[in-house]
Amino acid sequence: MTVRRIAPLAILAAMFALLVLPVIILGFRSTAESYNQEMHHWLVIENFAEQWPRIDFSNYRSATSPGYHLLMAVPRKLGLESPSSIQLISSLFGLLVIAITYLVLLKWVPPWQAFVMTLPVAVAPYIISTSSWLATDMLSLVLILLILFLCSFSPVTAGRLVLLSILASLAVYTRQINLWLIGPILLAGLIASPLGFSLPDRLQSELDVVRRPRNFWFAVLACIPPLLVLAYLVDQWGGLTPPGYRELHNSGINFATPGFFLALSVFYGIFLLPLLASCRGYLVVPWSRVIVVCFIALAIVLLGGSSHDQEAGRWGGALWSLARIFPSIGNASVVLVPLAVLGALVLFSLWTIAMRTGSGRISTVLIISWFGSIAAQSFNSQCFQRYLGPLMIVLLTWLAVLAISGTRTRDRWWLAGFVLMALVQLAMALVIVHGPSLGSG
Repeated sequence: MTVRRIAPLAILAAMFALLVLPVIILGFRSTAESYNQEMHHWLVIENFAEQWPRIDFSNYRSATSPGYHLLMAVPRKLGLESPSSIQLISSLFGLLVIAITYLVLLKWVPPWQAFVMTLPVAVAPYIISTSSWLATDMLSLVLILLILFLCSFSPVTAGRLVLLSILASLAVYTRQINLWLIGPILLAGLIASPLGFSLPDRLQSELDVVRRPRNFWFAVLACIPPLLVLAYLVDQWGGLTPPGYRELHNSGINFATPGFFLALSVFYGIFLLPLLASCRGYLVVPWSRVIVVCFIALAIVLLGGSSHDQEAGRWGGALWSLARIFPSIGNASVVLVPLAVLGALVLFSLWTIAMRTGSGRISTVLIISWFGSIAAQSFNSQCFQRYLGPLMIVLLTWLAVLAISGTRTRDRWWLAGFVLMALVQLAMALVIVHGPSLGSG
């Protein structure tokens, strides 16, 4: 890579470090993530280090798979005794998320544009918080982004499917809910097989010039290892989560998650309005399609419930707090219901533009995979914004670059939306991550 490409990434890394390092070095506390570190993740890491190499995975103080804790137990076993030293190592996963986001954007836009578009990711509050304290989130997100990149942006080959199988197994061993990643692997294999010829013209791509029957069957085989990983964990736990967390996270499907996802889409997507305006020539669609999208979104959010209700798992995050402030009619929030409809329109608009500008295959695989992640997340009884926000801000950015790059517009004013989004995310990070500790100090 040239200096012209590396310099923006270095600036992004510096901004990330300025937000994360004070939390680690000064020992900031008073947040949910710091509580989770002290009462859950650090205890598991210490316990694994003490038990090494014969570790008991049957019941430990975390709701997720043991992969992250096992990895962090290695430096603990090698002599790093303070949580802050392990936090520094763990924060590198957040840095990798930023790097992956930026490097993918470089395939479509110049470095300075990729820099501006990555700014909101580099300062996003949930990326900063789960990079500052010990948490499984960023390692999980790194693996997810690598898999989605390989399934969406690159040709499917036998070698890549082997790599995808390894990454998916690691992702499930980090968070069991990541089993949804077998979906994009199967989808990519299906498109790269002769069955892909039957897809509409706009879903055809130069990525799939060579289509072989074996691609799909190799994709099926690639899904077996992550399934075996989950089977092993279920055998160890006696269920889908460690016993101590079954009531909180595995007590039933949360039907509010899909509607909340749509509402959250406009929470971030509102900053993409300048970009959509620049691409308005590609957004001429029959009103009937718009009405269908709105109707589906309305049905999802109304049937699933959208009022703030901690007992029902509808809490945790700025958007749920907004729903708590404003009134609800039954289980329907007067704020989240219209936001869900608008969010669906944002996603539909980005996909429509990408389809019409030559990125139909990539955008469709991304969106279908994304919907699969939401379906999987619904099996978690808790719908925290932290579970959806980090992946959303990255995928919206990737969909945005697919949309704008294909239009070949000379406008650059749409980048103002990303600057404004970054400023809002930065303000939220300072309030959510740094504010409680500074206030208590």
